[in-house]
Amino acid sequence: MSRTAPDRRTWRPRTATDGVYYAVARSEEVLRALPVAAADRAAASGLPPWRAAEHTASRTLLRALLRETGEGLTDELGEAFAGGLGRGFAAGLGGGLTDEAAGGSSGVDFPGVDLPGVDFPGGPVAARPGGRPYLPGRPDLGVSLSHSAGWVAAAVGRNRDVGVDVQVPAAVGDRLLRFCCAPADADALTVMAEDRRRREFAWIFTAQEACVKAVGAGFAARPWTVPVALGQRAGTWEGVRWSAPRERQPVPVACAWTERAGPAGTRVA
Repeated sequence: MSRTAPDRRTWRPRTATDGVYYAVARSEEVLRALPVAAADRAAASGLPPWRAAEHTASRTLLRALLRETGEGLTDELGEAFAGGLGRGFAAGLGGGLTDEAAGGSSGVDFPGVDLPGVDFPGGPVAARPGGRPYLPGRPDLGVSLSHSAGWVAAAVGRNRDVGVDVQVPAAVGDRLLRFCCAPADADALTVMAEDRRRREFAWIFTAQEACVKAVGAGFAARPWTVPVALGQRAGTWEGVRWSAPRERQPVPVACAWTERAGPAGTRVA
């Protein structure tokens, strides 16, 4: 049975910086287009249907990014990906992914494939006590997952911690606006039309969430304190860099990353 390829307009893998990659897509498109790893399917078996879809889709998207960056499968599924899926998802790092610094864009097309789900070398996608995902046996790779109302995002970083967040715009009250935004920005958001206010706030909050996820702290790091201005598309916070380019993005999504690990525990940009 053949799977339907995701819409090119909504599947835009990107290069955030050297060694950091992320992608966002609809859950249903990911699950139609790509085989789900057996470990991911088993882990989601006891979840409610909507949560199982988010769980498997986000991890399936992450596995696709891992294969894209040369960190993925080398067995039957990996060979199939390289020969079929890979021609659509990744024409190589020079052509398959969008380099944000260059301002480019690249669509992705997945040929149909129907193979049993298997794991990439290094084991399953596991979670630490606080919920942060990681790859057992691959401490050199940082990974992050996100989901929101039928959308999923995934990020991977070489020798870096990463955070990714996707937010489908939703209603937001004045109290939350003023809690997360600078006073002048909250005032500006308050007088905007409803649709625009929802979307602009979602862009702010994705950057805030991505930053705290990059340091592995989540809400304990109080994401609302991360300074993100209305319309801002990149910035820094507590040694973390983030990027939220809006060109051709179907929903608000942001990616954040730490500095690379250097010799003897040092950090390099």
